[in-house]
Amino acid sequence: MPNVVSVDIDQQVARRALAACSNATGITLVEDGCVDDEQLRMEHWPRGVLLALGDWLASPAGSEFSVRRDLELHGVTCHPSGFLQRAGGA
Repeated sequence: MPNVVSVDIDQQVARRALAACSNATGITLVEDGCVDDEQLRMEHWPRGVLLALGDWLASPAGSEFSVRRDLELHGVTCHPSGFLQRAGGA
């Protein structure tokens, strides 16, 4: 079962939630990046999930993870760029 991080509240909460994944193994799913996609988002949704994810992946804590776009099997997802795998993770 993958680790699931729900970060659809705001950018600060997203960063804190992602920090908790620093020791995760296998696949981690960061939910609700669609809030930052103009074609998918609803007007009242907060923004910042993908920005926080990008910042975290560029940090030392997230640098061991890669984005697995190949796991977005249906082409449209509420979790764009949200499937992450730690290098060497199973």
